Amino acid sequence: MQYVKFNIENFKGIQNVEFDIDQKSPKAKIFTLVGLNESGKTTILEALSFFYDNINDEKELSITKSIVDDVHDLIPKSKKELFSENITIKATLKIEDKDIKLIKDKLKSHGLTYISNIEKVAITVRLSFKDSTFIKKERLWSTHLVTVKGKGNSKPKSLHTYDKKIWNELIDYISSTLVPAIIYYPNFLFNFPETITLEEKVDEPKDLVFYRNVLQDILTSINPDLLLKEHVLDRFKSGLNKDKDASDAVINKMSGQVTRFLTRSKMSAFNKLLEKKEIIIKYPKIHDSGEVYIEIKLKSGDEEYYIKERSLGFRWFFTYLLFTQFRTFRKGTKNLCFLFDEPASNLHQTGQQRLLDAFEELTNDSENIILYTTHSHHLVNPKWLESTYIVKNNALNYDDEGDYSSHMTDIFILRYRTFVAKYPKLLNYFQPILDILDYRPSNLENIPDVIMLEGKNDFYTLEYFNKILNIGQKINFLPGTGSGTLDNLIQLYYSWGKNFIIIVDSDESGEKQVIRYIDKFGSIVKNNVFSFNSIDPDFSGKALEKIIAPEDLLLIQRTIFPKDLKYDKYKFNLAVQELLSNSKSVKISKTTISNIEKIFDFSIENLKLDSADL
Repeated sequence: MQYVKFNIENFKGIQNVEFDIDQKSPKAKIFTLVGLNESGKTTILEALSFFYDNINDEKELSITKSIVDDVHDLIPKSKKELFSENITIKATLKIEDKDIKLIKDKLKSHGLTYISNIEKVAITVRLSFKDSTFIKKERLWSTHLVTVKGKGNSKPKSLHTYDKKIWNELIDYISSTLVPAIIYYPNFLFNFPETITLEEKVDEPKDLVFYRNVLQDILTSINPDLLLKEHVLDRFKSGLNKDKDASDAVINKMSGQVTRFLTRSKMSAFNKLLEKKEIIIKYPKIHDSGEVYIEIKLKSGDEEYYIKERSLGFRWFFTYLLFTQFRTFRKGTKNLCFLFDEPASNLHQTGQQRLLDAFEELTNDSENIILYTTHSHHLVNPKWLESTYIVKNNALNYDDEGDYSSHMTDIFILRYRTFVAKYPKLLNYFQPILDILDYRPSNLENIPDVIMLEGKNDFYTLEYFNKILNIGQKINFLPGTGSGTLDNLIQLYYSWGKNFIIIVDSDESGEKQVIRYIDKFGSIVKNNVFSFNSIDPDFSGKALEKIIAPEDLLLIQRTIFPKDLKYDKYKFNLAVQELLSNSKSVKISKTTISNIEKIFDFSIENLKLDSADL
């Protein structure tokens, strides 16, 4: 099974949200949630985690301490005084052929024939309240999920009606075996503890429960029958030498297993991280408080270190590897849905980009998917923009930080392109995406000869036509930041003795800049600055977008905004940036190709260079 949609209602700051992750083609495996601080990104992940924690039992409520301490804390603040509604989280899943086969086999053991013909199933976790007091939890399934036929000439019936006991048995099997596990990793879990206690206790820190489960996952990877309590803790506490020896033998195997898995990880992003190192799980010890604990240390050469003594980047990625490499061994594990909240947000640029590579490797050759939140442009991959979403909280007004009311909290989520089309002026919400698509010039000394352009939008467009659509000979373009912003670059290139020309729009503003540059720099630029009018009289009075055929402007724009019927300059520029970042080509008209070739031919001729010099 695969998740395709979530509907969330009355969960903390979410009033009513539909989160559609169904990707027709190509099938996306990594989903990015971008938004400002307090926009509600974390709340969405918490809702998905809460859903999965509560589908394996029909009535018993499961509270995950990393999300909330008390179920009443889930009530929206605006309704806390008198809440007599439901908190609901519904997941819609796609049923695959392999799922159908397993369901058929399960029903066959009861003498029933599966005859349903459905592609999707909905599962709902519903919490009911009366006067702000929790009443009950319900787990609801699409009752049409399974239609069966008994022996003989019996008529087809819904299994839910035919035999409630078999129905409950089947949905317990589906929820524990076929529904993808949702695994939530809050950021605080990446602060690796010095010690991990082996005994459960009331009100213990949230992270210790999590790390203890990781220890069990390591044991399961060695042998599914090995249990942390029985084969490590109880043996250690017995005081018998034979039990202590057996417990120590288990610990030794755990150390070897972790070292093998992490130092030989298939994730190339971390290959050098643990090179020539050994992970040591120390034998159990007893705290002064009487608690039994173990330590995990890193051995490098002759020295041993606590994980927390290593760099921030090392600690983060070591913990990431522990979580992701061993979680797949947990009993009943099937497809996994990993949730990461602001992952690696406190790491430097290289560490964050390395994580993007690790995400790809975690989902390669598997049915695993990843949902992660971020507001860092280093954690936005242009290749994943089809599966990128913007999260917005209507209670926040970032133009007036004092204008916030938790009672007005209303979180919603939209696909990135839908959001941009609907709210083009709310740049602060998708600024990280614009930043990653934005041009970042490399060392100027490595660019020998350039065509200077006043604006980055002209740069994106001409760079796209030249490098991706392969129009003309390859040229180096260098953008300014707007009209009249090339002064410093002109001075720099002149002092270096480098070749350059300047091309500006042939509209009123552009022609004024031609005169200004010549007045300021004189002979330095007199024969180096041109408007489009100098290239072709037909371009007189035109900016670059007027030189491109109207049908091509709309064609390019519609690659990203397919429903648009009219050209929009802002959307066109955004589309060009995405196409350039992802190296995607489109087929444009001969008219546009001819006009762009004129610009490129003119540029090469006036740089006075042979094509071999470019």
